[in-house]
Amino acid sequence: MNVAQMMAYEGALRDLNRQGLVWLDNKWDNFGFVPMNDGSGRVQVVVMDPGGIVPIRPSAGLADGLSDADIARQVQLLVNGEFEMQIPSMARVQPRVFTDSIAP
Repeated sequence: MNVAQMMAYEGALRDLNRQGLVWLDNKWDNFGFVPMNDGSGRVQVVVMDPGGIVPIRPSAGLADGLSDADIARQVQLLVNGEFEMQIPSMARVQPRVFTDSIAP
């Protein structure tokens, strides 16, 4: 994974986590990258199998006052390990999720 891809991947995970979602099955077969059309050299994550993206539904009393986004981020770090990058705000791009089959 090159630097632009790593930034897009980490940004996509953070964007999903901010929405209270966790991406449990984020293996290489389930996503790819497409270049941004702005000439910046940035790429965007394309999710091809969204089945592993799940919402956080904390039980009453279990969350200790944490938001769904905070809990999602903690679970994501448990799933992926704690590899953190300082992501410039310009690198954060919402991931695209394909829900239809792509015919050859």
